[in-house]
Amino acid sequence: WFVFEAKINNLRSWISASYAEVFKAACYEMTEKDSEASETQPKETDSMLELGTDSESLLSGGFEGRSHSFSKRSSTEEALGHGHHESFQTTASNSTTEERTLSRSQLVQLFLFSFGNGILLSSYFIVTLPIESKRISKEKSAAILGGFIFVAGVTQLVNPVVGLLSDRCLHRWGRRRPFIFYGALAGLVGLFFQLVGRYAEWWMLYLLAFIVSMLALNVIYSCMNGLIADLVPEKQIGQANGMIAMLNVCGAVSSFAVFRILGDLNLFYMFYILCIAFTAAGTFNMAGQLENSFHKEDSQFYRKGLSTVWQDLKSAFYLSPTEHRDFFFILVSRTLYYMGVSSQCFLMYYIRDALHISEEE
Repeated sequence: WFVFEAKINNLRSWISASYAEVFKAACYEMTEKDSEASETQPKETDSMLELGTDSESLLSGGFEGRSHSFSKRSSTEEALGHGHHESFQTTASNSTTEERTLSRSQLVQLFLFSFGNGILLSSYFIVTLPIESKRISKEKSAAILGGFIFVAGVTQLVNPVVGLLSDRCLHRWGRRRPFIFYGALAGLVGLFFQLVGRYAEWWMLYLLAFIVSMLALNVIYSCMNGLIADLVPEKQIGQANGMIAMLNVCGAVSSFAVFRILGDLNLFYMFYILCIAFTAAGTFNMAGQLENSFHKEDSQFYRKGLSTVWQDLKSAFYLSPTEHRDFFFILVSRTLYYMGVSSQCFLMYYIRDALHISEEE
């Protein structure tokens, strides 16, 4: 638009200059005719000569003033055009700077929740839930643990829904941050009531709080992944995914180390709560620093999109094996991977029952 407007201004300047030249030529021709007429009519009175002289001076003065005004207008419009051109160059440079390169520190802070997610999900299913399942019923601990894993798997179905809603979010905080904030709040409440439920042995409360915690973790994690498309330059997408994986692994390793140091599951729940609060706050804060303000002109698109939410939801849970064959194979391999990894949750029971190693050992 700035280029177009600058071109229009330059065109107007050229037309004004051309019109000034034409006007100058016309005025010069008129003065020449007046002078010739005065020479061929010597019998005119002095008053008429003075009038002609005044008319000529007036015309020439009018021309000079008009020409000066046109030249001034031309120079002004050229300056305006140059100003618009400079503003376009500034805008272009700004758009170029928008293709910024995020530092490693910014990437770490932006995806810091991946560290907290790794802390919870690693020790949650290998240490915490096996212990809690055995406390609920020692004879049926394996079945109870399998029930917890099933519930956790079902809660992951919320991810496409959250992604769809966050894409259409018109909140003043942007698209992702409202879900991160309220998801973290729900996760803190869920973990707190899990602690209350295990302490008082109110296992139904513990189960409900566990569902809330799992839903909250999935909401935050899916919106954090959405920040890759929103805020990370295309050339750094691979680096961002690598940073997420590295933070996840570091969180998993540190989780077992902290559990070894604390040795008390009640303290470990408090550690969970602090991790969620700290890592979610870090992601929320950095996303707020990097996220551009939501443009109002985009809102109409998202409002239109709300009318097709149901169709989008249905398509979110179906992947065509013919149209997206490569991604379909990734989905199948990922499913098999999770099926294999889920067996690690029963590792404590395997060590106890198959290897006959006591918990004290």
